[in-house]
Amino acid sequence: MTLRPASLSLQVAALAFVLTGGVAAAQSAGKPAKGPTITKAIVKEAQAAQAAIKGEKWADCLAALAPTDAAANKSPYDEFAVNELRLVCAARSNDLATAERSLAKGIEIGEPNGFMDADTVKMRLRQLTQLNYQLKNYPRTVEVGRRAIAADPTNKDLRMIVAQAMYLIPDNAATAAFIEPWIGELEQRNEAPQELALGLWASACVRKKDDACTTRALEKRARYSPDQETWDNLSLLLLRASPQDRTLDVMRFSNEVGSLSESDQVTEYA
Repeated sequence: MTLRPASLSLQVAALAFVLTGGVAAAQSAGKPAKGPTITKAIVKEAQAAQAAIKGEKWADCLAALAPTDAAANKSPYDEFAVNELRLVCAARSNDLATAERSLAKGIEIGEPNGFMDADTVKMRLRQLTQLNYQLKNYPRTVEVGRRAIAADPTNKDLRMIVAQAMYLIPDNAATAAFIEPWIGELEQRNEAPQELALGLWASACVRKKDDACTTRALEKRARYSPDQETWDNLSLLLLRASPQDRTLDVMRFSNEVGSLSESDQVTEYA
């Protein structure tokens, strides 16, 4: 028997920007019902961008906003409004790198200045985590994802994205240390762990050559989503770790789960 990492399907749902109010909100970014408005420093550029959005001319929108980067005397709300407009246009034109910068900047400005409420910040952090994963910026995914999890601790999708990002860095120790307590939290809430999370945990333990860690992960996998590979690997680890006077017990277990297949082991068990 050979101990090997479980096969993994590292797929995450396609990114979907669910912006508050959609394009309509961007078209009126400079005119909130209450609160601050944009200043003369960027008003012409913002109006041009809004017109481009209305006509679904995303490249024109980004071009119209470009001069605002060098504009003097901008207010915090000017910066916020520009990034909201740029985010819509970048996302619609599939310029994900620009969308990521705009989304991050919007949170950076919007949260401390009160331009975003707590629910919007939570949503945007989730989007920023997803976007960085899609861009394959895995360290940044982990960084932002931890903030997103702190704001939304029971969100399984966020936990899964962060775990996958850690695994792909690859940071096997961090992956195992992140998933194991999460599995414990799920069990405390009487929720079954996802098969992918269990597979990532076991695979990370194998990668870092930690038999104790691998055994704990495989025991959980055997409990929630057992397959023959899991039983085979768990049997091998138990045989490695057990003292001589417990070998027969481990072989009896291996036989019961169908993992006692090599002729020398069958002979020894008999």
